Amino acid sequence: TTLRAVLSVPSFLLLAVAYLLASNVWQQLNFFLPLHFYEHYQTKLAEAGLLSTLAPQIGTVVGLFLGGMLADRWARHWLGGRFGVQILGLSLTVPALLAIALVDSQIVIQIALFVCGIGFWLYLSNLWATTFEVVDPAARSTAIGLLNVIAGLLGSWPYLVVGQLRDAGLITDLRNVFVVFVAVLCLAIV
Repeated sequence: TTLRAVLSVPSFLLLAVAYLLASNVWQQLNFFLPLHFYEHYQTKLAEAGLLSTLAPQIGTVVGLFLGGMLADRWARHWLGGRFGVQILGLSLTVPALLAIALVDSQIVIQIALFVCGIGFWLYLSNLWATTFEVVDPAARSTAIGLLNVIAGLLGSWPYLVVGQLRDAGLITDLRNVFVVFVAVLCLAIV
């Protein structure tokens, strides 16, 4: 009964699809960035790991604090305030991802990764709260469980696709994958 109650809420289903798309982009970006730095910039693996994690993690901290404070403020004046912060976060991430894909400067990429960290966590810091606003309070835990199951089960296959395409020689530059991430994130925003 609880599962049916959650799945019958159209706005929850839209939140779930957006979360599936956005979380998949964030996970794959984090997964493929070290390899990108290693292959494209010929960095050592330890340096590639540092370059791909430090800036976005700093952005994550900023995004978490800013996302909570901004959403609480906006929600006082606007019913869709938390959702607005989520859209703002993903909208900030799109040009940053585009810079990662198209710009060939490690400094610009580090700034873009910092912005990605802020943007994704503006979005993610409000996901549960926006979900709680659209589902029955008695079904909140089920709704969050469903979000994680959907993202976990359906979000794992793109890694396989990218890996198979690389093995087949159809993807030789991960920047092309990052451009696809931009399109997927735009779809999540819509």
